Parts: sequence; structure tokens; C-alpha cells
Amino acid sequence: MKKILNSILTVIGLVTLAGCTDNFVSLNINPNGPTPDIADPKFQFLYSVSRSNLYANQWQNGDQMTVCHFCEYAANDGLSASDYSMDARYIQGIWDLTYVALANFNAIIRSYENDPLHVNVVNMSKIWKCWLMLRLTDYLGDIPYSEAGNADGTNPKYDLQKDIYYNMFEELADAQSKLDPNADKLGSYDLIYGGDVAKWKKFANSLRLRMALRIAKVDNSKAKTEAANAIAAGVMTSRDDDALIAMGSSSVETNSQNPIYYHRNSSVIHMSTAYYRIVENLGGQDWPDISDQNANPCITDHILNAERHPAKVDPRSPIHFEPSGTKETVTTDTLNRNWAGTDPGNVSSAVGGAMITGQFVNDYAQIGEWFYKNPERGVPVLEYSEVCFLQAIAIETGILTSGNAQNLYEEGITANMQKFGIPTSKITAYLNSEDANYYGTTVKYSHTVGTANTLLDKIITQKWIAHFVEGSFEAWADHRLYHKPTLMPFANVNSSVFIMNPDDKINNAPNAYIKRGYYPATEQTLNAQNYKTAIDRMGSNSIQNNVWWDVD
Repeated sequence: MKKILNSILTVIGLVTLAGCTDNFVSLNINPNGPTPDIADPKFQFLYSVSRSNLYANQWQNGDQMTVCHFCEYAANDGLSASDYSMDARYIQGIWDLTYVALANFNAIIRSYENDPLHVNVVNMSKIWKCWLMLRLTDYLGDIPYSEAGNADGTNPKYDLQKDIYYNMFEELADAQSKLDPNADKLGSYDLIYGGDVAKWKKFANSLRLRMALRIAKVDNSKAKTEAANAIAAGVMTSRDDDALIAMGSSSVETNSQNPIYYHRNSSVIHMSTAYYRIVENLGGQDWPDISDQNANPCITDHILNAERHPAKVDPRSPIHFEPSGTKETVTTDTLNRNWAGTDPGNVSSAVGGAMITGQFVNDYAQIGEWFYKNPERGVPVLEYSEVCFLQAIAIETGILTSGNAQNLYEEGITANMQKFGIPTSKITAYLNSEDANYYGTTVKYSHTVGTANTLLDKIITQKWIAHFVEGSFEAWADHRLYHKPTLMPFANVNSSVFIMNPDDKINNAPNAYIKRGYYPATEQTLNAQNYKTAIDRMGSNSIQNNVWWDVD
């Protein structure tokens, strides 16, 4: 796979951005480049999947500096949106990446839809296209979809998010039903499952389940139908079904590395206080010592030597974050080996300078070695642990009428802990713990006394932890939908982009948090009329506007 990926030339000369004109396309087509009529679609599929993920600097801009802060895994990193100010490049990057990839998947579908030799690459393209566009519509709301990336030179309309969801439900159901294990074999051209059709079906159905839960507050009947159909068609059943994008080798192509590895020396994620409060004391497990290191190689010497850490902590957390000074030089000597977070919204405009509190972000805990030590570690897209939590939520909220929510909840925790090498004995103790975190949430499913400790509080809290850090888009979506787990309104926001109601901040109300990104400025010129229509529907391009499924 790596040799194929790293030797592929840019297969796309045919791609267009959502608001491009015929003239722009003609100026940017490589006349000597391969096109669908002469290129094997497996090459185009391979390249397009690899470049639809947020890779290299796209990840830094589109995730670390923005969404990772919105869901409050991180806080106050230099150049981040820690006061809700977003660099225009961050928005433009994810927009362009999405529509370039969409144009390529649509090209595959158009060219080979009726070719029985390519039934699998066509339907895998349809499935991956839905994953791709779900990320963008959940980020922004209404977006170009039905008319986008079709290479006809017209400016695409902005589809209603409801219509996008309903179309994707149909596309996913249809595509997974047409996948054929006896048809074209993608093998190493498939970066997700190596051509395993059965796992692609499970991925498509699990994605349908994710979408079904998202719309439960705006169309509960549709949510119930889609969730039941997804379960009946077959969702992920073990960690072997995890959808991970395989990454390339650091010695060949840096843009194919795991993006956290790629930025290991230039950009570091720092812990937020919200994260610290959620994991502190949760599950009642002692901070790791030498015996834990002997049982789990994920426990490094840096973790053992950490200072100012909680006495008891979720056992994944010392692996998620390592103490200050591990990768970057601390500014304050007395805070070397510090394992703590900073309150979100204390960002300074000076890169690497003091926060507005007079502190320095590099004096606080930073992303753990587990995430950045391997350039070829697969990037999670949708994991079995999430599917367990989705089913548990669906059962507890009445979207599914059968199933054991407790078993699914505990299986989701177990699957995620196994990913980090947590021993079975420690997992068992964790699942039976009544020790509460800062907000009052405990792990034991039957223990619901106290504050922030309903069954839904427990499930969403564990889902939030399991998404760390590469599932930040889902963690942010969950918080907008459920307002769980408890997070912290930003200490300071840029009043030119976000008007903070003091009562919302005091009461930690939903409106104290960012609701969406904003459309890129290029759309105002390249796709002006359709952009205006979308803005008129919403009233503005504000980051305080709710997307369709976010009702409060």
C-alpha cells in the first residue's frame, strides 16, 4: 500500500471547487494528467481517500487549532481559535479539501456507475463521499451538495442540511447493499479496509447510525427508522472493524504521515482545564507507578515523573497527555513536569507568548507520546467503541427499542481502553468505580446519585473520552446536541465574532458555546448568489447560529 500511495502522481486535474467557473477549471487542468476515461479508478480512489482526511497542515488548521479547542480537549495553543477567532485559512482549507475530494469521488461515480467491473470502487466512493460531506455539513450547516463537484461549470446551490442528511441515508443504504465480494478487488488501493467488502458494509451502516442519532431532536421518527435499519443491516461488532486510514512512511512522503507525528516538533496540543476536570478521579484508579509501567508499555518514564497530577485519574489520561517539558522547553522552571490544564479562552495574540493570565501554555501538559511516536499509525475515522456508545445512547433515549445499554456502555469503554493497553484488571475496577469526577459523574452504570450523573451523562462522558483526540469533530457535535459532558465557557471571546451573554456564561448555557464554523470568504465572490441565498435563510454567517439538528 505505501509504495502505491507514495508513487502515485496527482491523479486529479479534473477537480473543481464548489464555486468554480468553467474558465477556472480549464486554467487548472493538467492536459497531460490522467482522466477517468484512461485512468484506473482504484488509483483515483486511493489518492482521494488519502487527501480527504485532514493531513499534515490541513489537520493543524482544520482540527487542532479549531475543533480540538471547541470540544475543549485543548486550550490556548498559539494561533488557535481559543477566543473563537478563526484564521480564514483554517476555514478555507477544510472547504477546499472537501470539495476537491468530492469532485474526484463524483468523477469515479459518473464514469463507472454502470460498469460491473468497478462496482465496489463506485460504491465505496459513495460511502466515503457521505462520510466526507457529513463532516462538513455538521461543521457549517447548509452547504453545496447535490450540485457540487459535478464538473458542469455551474455554481452549486446550498442544500438544506436536512436534505443532505436524508439523501445520504439513501445513498449509504443503497451503496452498502450493492457492494459485492466477488467483484473488483481493491486490495492495497483501499487505505481503510484493504478491499474487505464486509467491513465496508459495517462502516456504512455504522455511519448511518451516527447520523440517525444526530437528528433525533428534529425528526425522532426518522431517527428511529434509520437507526433500526442500520442495526438490522449490520454495524461494527469488534475492534477489527475499526475504520482507520492507513498512513505512509516518514522516509518517503511527509504528507502521508500521521498528522500528529508530522507536527510533533512544530505544534503541540496542550491540555484544557475542562479535560482535567472530566478525568480527575473518574474511575478511582491511582496515578500510574512502576508496576503499571511493567504491565503496560504505553506508560512512559515521563508519565511516572509527572508532578501536580491528580491522585486518582482515568487510566487513559496519563497516556493522552504527558507532563510539560517532555517535548518543549517550559518557560517557568517550577512548572517542569506539570500535569495540568489551562482554562479555555486565555489565549494571547503573541505566538509562544504569555497568555492573558500571565501564564505560558508550554508550562502545561501536552499531547502524549502514544499519539506522535509512530508516523504510520492509522488515523481513526469511526471506531467500534463509538458504535457501542451510539447504541447505548439510542437505547436510553428510546431510539432503539431493544438491546442492553449497560453492556454496550461497558463494551465501549473496554474497547477504547484496550486500544491504550489498559490491563483487564484495571478496566474491571474502573467499570465498578463510584468515584466521581469534578462535575459529579461516575463510571459505574447503576450508580446515578449526585449531579451530572444520569445514564446519558455517563455515556456521553465516556464517548467524549474515547474520541480523544482524533474524534474531535464528533465530540464537538455531541456537545452541541446533548450539552454533555460539562465543559467551560471560554474565559474571553472576540466580541467581533461572538457576543457572549453574561448570563449564558454564568449559567454555562448552550448559547455560551460556538455553534458552527463560517463559510469561506471566497464563496462571496465565486458563488455569490447561492451564498446569499444560504445567508438569507440563516440570517447571517454567524458562528452563533445553530445548525439544523442543534435545536437548543
